[in-house]
Amino acid sequence: MLAASTASAQEATSFRYDLRPGDHLVYDEAVERKVESPQVQQHVRLTFTNHVLVMGERQGLMSVAVQRNRTSADLLSYKESGKDRTERERTKLNQRLAKQPSAYVDANEIDANGGARLPWNIVRESLSKLLPLAHEVTEISPQPRKGGEEWTSAALPGFSLKLVGTETLRGETCARVEAEAPNRVTNRIWFCPSMGLAARVEMEGSYSAPGGARVRDSIRFELRDQRRGEKTHAWLADASTQQGALMAMLASDWLPARLQYVEPALRSAPAEAQALALALLYRRQVSPPTDVLSALAASENPEVKRIASRFTEQPGNATPICGSSGQSYVQRLKPGTYLRTMKGEFADRAYIVRVPIEYGRATVPTMLYLSGGGGFAIDAALATGPDASRAGYLIVYPDAREWWWRDGPTKVVHALIDDVLRDYNVDTNRFYVTGFSNGAGGALLYAGLWPQRFAAAAFLMGAGVLTPDFPEGIASNLKDVPVLVVHGDKDEVIPVAAAERTADAIRGLDPETKPEVHILKGRQHDITLATDDGLTIPFLERHRRNAFPKHIEFSALGRFPARHFWVELLEGGRKARIEGRILPNRRIELKTRDVRRLRLLLRPELVDSAETVQIVANGKDMQVAPVSHDCSLIEQTGREAGDPWLGYSTLIELNLE
Repeated sequence: MLAASTASAQEATSFRYDLRPGDHLVYDEAVERKVESPQVQQHVRLTFTNHVLVMGERQGLMSVAVQRNRTSADLLSYKESGKDRTERERTKLNQRLAKQPSAYVDANEIDANGGARLPWNIVRESLSKLLPLAHEVTEISPQPRKGGEEWTSAALPGFSLKLVGTETLRGETCARVEAEAPNRVTNRIWFCPSMGLAARVEMEGSYSAPGGARVRDSIRFELRDQRRGEKTHAWLADASTQQGALMAMLASDWLPARLQYVEPALRSAPAEAQALALALLYRRQVSPPTDVLSALAASENPEVKRIASRFTEQPGNATPICGSSGQSYVQRLKPGTYLRTMKGEFADRAYIVRVPIEYGRATVPTMLYLSGGGGFAIDAALATGPDASRAGYLIVYPDAREWWWRDGPTKVVHALIDDVLRDYNVDTNRFYVTGFSNGAGGALLYAGLWPQRFAAAAFLMGAGVLTPDFPEGIASNLKDVPVLVVHGDKDEVIPVAAAERTADAIRGLDPETKPEVHILKGRQHDITLATDDGLTIPFLERHRRNAFPKHIEFSALGRFPARHFWVELLEGGRKARIEGRILPNRRIELKTRDVRRLRLLLRPELVDSAETVQIVANGKDMQVAPVSHDCSLIEQTGREAGDPWLGYSTLIELNLE
């Protein structure tokens, strides 16, 4: 067990937790949120009953599950332009909540000081941006502290902590710790050494939000009950704890997962618990009973149906002639939405990733989702919505901190794509980019700069081709990228004409897939994945990348080197452009403009079993070049590209001067 230490008032206080397998802590949670903008003022209060379960112990770490069950939600007030709209908006709030889960789960592995080995979820039971810093079990200090002493904690980055005194709670003497951040956010923790627990946690503060709004949040956890010696199978049978227990088993694969205890969740639990149970068995490579699997494969819940199909599905993509279609070496990850850091040049930059619950055994569709406003990753993560969250996508949220089309964010996103392709099990033929507002402009730019990466792109209420400072002709590279454009006809921030002009520019390329355009009636500048009328995910689902196009058209946009599938432009002018065709008679025809040097990157799927190819550039015979089909080279270059489908075995360099 993890033992708690006590100290007299004159001695230092130890903040060690007394947690043991079978412990069950119950907390009452209240979240109040006040939002004030030039047009709207609102006040919302949510309450939850939170269950903290200690699932097991290994090597000094406790597997801890958390299930937070919403018990009430009330819109206390809502004014719009000075008029009371509380009743109308309360109805809307209830309708939105009806589509969202009522239970929010997380899991971690905790040491004796409350330190977390795994990342905690950053998207929680409320839209509050402060809530990710508030936990029932958190590291306060790994060392004993005396009254009046100040320190910092890895669990509260940017905060200064201070032991200010003691108070009596639940008949126990508890140390009161106050944590202050420079942005006037305050976190208060009442830790009771004799219990080895935090009896109360409070956090409050304010921050800016898009649209000129100011948000003030107040959060409170209060310990209600502490139980010992409970059994895992009882938690798995109880709806108030079932999902949390399953999530802990997903996060800590060393916890036993006996089919006899998981099966009840498959047969009679809510859909959210069924999905977790299926994902657990899938990751553990344990098949459910045939009758149960058949019933779940026909479920009306798309997430349950999708995961059930994983047990019997055939590979969705053909395997390349050389190598595999995915990264089987990628580590398993905890499901959830949390912060991670980049590597290499941008190792100081964070991003957010959403890992689907069944992640680990096969490649998954992946989405790059860019936020509006200031380009903050957290805004996109909070604007994902339940439908997209349940769709089984790995969702990556970069952090721009400014306009996405500036050079700084563009370099960061380019490096992040490389990180993602190497670190995650990405289905590279189902890799998508989307964004809203500012992020829609970024999505358009990145789809134009790296069209060989993306199977489709979605632009939600963006300025599109009217975005200032865009490279000239950016839309010209979208001929082979299916595009969705969604805009509100009442948008006063970015006029609907931007959507129409963008769609017209793409139609002018005569693409094989015409852009899909939806102008939503009565909608303003308020369209994200969470509020897109269910348009984006079904659109993306319909499209897979063709990794071996025999006809390509591409502009370098003044950036070299610039690759598009099997052609890489190495040198040229600002208007460098190429059109290339691979013909059946071992002939490659190239038409170029303002290109000085390029190379061809070929493989068997492109030139069949040819031993040589004839290359014609701008009507001039260039050479008859030998073609190699070296599988080891294809696998090596595929790893370098982060994409097995973009590996090549033959490199032919051409000087066109």
